[in-house]
Amino acid sequence: MIKIKSTKYVFLAALCLMGCAAVGPPGGGPVDDIAPFVVSTEPASGEINVATDTEIRIVFSEPMNAATLQEALFISPTPLAKPKVKVDGRIMSIRPLKFAVKEQTTVITIGSGAKDIRQVAMRQSYSFAFSSSAALANRRIKGRLFPADAAAGMLVGAWRIETNEGADSLAAPPFATMTGADGGYDLNYLPTGKYRIFCWDDKDKNRRYSPSIDRLGIPWQDIDLTNDSLGWMAFQPQKRDTSTLKPLLITALDRTHIQMRYNKRLDAQSFFSFDSLSISYAYGSLPILMRWIDVLDSTREILLTEPQEPDTQYILKWSAREDGFDFKGTHLSDTTKLRIIKSYPANGMANIAAEISGWIAFDDALMDSMPIEAFKLIAPDSSLTDILLTLDAPNLIRWNTLKALKAAAKYQMTVDMAILSDRCGNKGDALWSIVFTTLDPTELGSISGRVAGWSVGDNMYIAARLAVGIGKDSDIFSRVAPGGDFVISNLASGSYILWSWKDIDYNNRYDAGRYMPFGFAEPFVVSSDTITVRPRWESGGVMIDFK
Repeated sequence: MIKIKSTKYVFLAALCLMGCAAVGPPGGGPVDDIAPFVVSTEPASGEINVATDTEIRIVFSEPMNAATLQEALFISPTPLAKPKVKVDGRIMSIRPLKFAVKEQTTVITIGSGAKDIRQVAMRQSYSFAFSSSAALANRRIKGRLFPADAAAGMLVGAWRIETNEGADSLAAPPFATMTGADGGYDLNYLPTGKYRIFCWDDKDKNRRYSPSIDRLGIPWQDIDLTNDSLGWMAFQPQKRDTSTLKPLLITALDRTHIQMRYNKRLDAQSFFSFDSLSISYAYGSLPILMRWIDVLDSTREILLTEPQEPDTQYILKWSAREDGFDFKGTHLSDTTKLRIIKSYPANGMANIAAEISGWIAFDDALMDSMPIEAFKLIAPDSSLTDILLTLDAPNLIRWNTLKALKAAAKYQMTVDMAILSDRCGNKGDALWSIVFTTLDPTELGSISGRVAGWSVGDNMYIAARLAVGIGKDSDIFSRVAPGGDFVISNLASGSYILWSWKDIDYNNRYDAGRYMPFGFAEPFVVSSDTITVRPRWESGGVMIDFK
């Protein structure tokens, strides 16, 4: 045994070490990109009959950042009081744990947000469990968030419920974990029961969903682990505005147009929730002729009315609200020339489908009897292509071709604004035009396969999304046949992720659910692998299975 006879040598050695090495990560050398991981735990995972006053020790592969480690610590179920946590280099100790129930399974999770002293995060969350009784809970819920590249480090919480009304995501969840780098999560060692789970960003680190801050993923069903040992749930987290839609400002733009500003963007559902509008004044009412949402600013609604009386006080009311908004009539007449403000395709767009459904949005309401000769679709040989025009909204015209366009060809759409007019008789004064190019099928491929599993049948869709660099706006959709077969055509070369969903409400789009009042999302599943698409080639045999 070596004995130190004088403490001065220990002090001198410490000074030498302090002078030779700075505390923290070194300034040079190769970059440390090795993710830390858990080496061992006390108690060991799966241990039973553990004393309730046992100190918990977790050993990591390298020294850890104490602040991130404490933020990423989850104890399930939630203790009655916050335990004392100590981090000393590679070792984390936790004590004491006090629970309402003495004999139970305790799950300790270190979330993927835990980092080492060089700020390298764990790639996956790590969980271990022990029991103060002779049995260990063995139920499990796992799943994936989509898209995965925007879902790492999100919180996933589970609540035990007896009915569909029992879970409240504003409360801290009794069981929780974090998603890994691939968007996957695993809630393990759960007691038998029925669960509802949510996922959210938890940007303010309070373990609760904050509507004004966090994205939220809503499940498409509750998970019953009474008989099954494993449940699966995929999420599509979205930023949700849970505030009540309300008008902020009402202004008369001219004698026949009223502008209404709202506190958030309007969509079709919220727009038609205000379908009973009325305008009154001291001598009667002011008829509303039509309304539309501004294409360029969806917080803005325009009302076209009969002519107002100048300097007259009007009150606009909704049938669903007791209050009203005052505005003053104006003497100004509408003399603004009609303009096109947006279109699809836009000028210069390529890879447009040969069977196109295009649209053109104007800044004002059009006459019902619009001159068809104002609209021309010009083919590459300068001939005219037959189109069908439909007035979809007061200020929006949809156009469709009567037959497929030529492949890999440039087309020009023109509108003679001089012969169009708005409801007040204002015409445009220029020839508007765009040029777009149709798809080249020789440069495109396809994906085919089959969707199997949960309730496969009518009204199922499948979508292909480029795996890297492009978001949900790039999705190419196809309907799944009643037996589950599908083909997605006209795909550019690249790697794709497939996802399929059941369109329960028959509105031809995916519904991500509602938080308040609560409503389940539509069921969906994501392919586990990426699929490569090559020109003039069908990537077949792809199987997607609803868990």
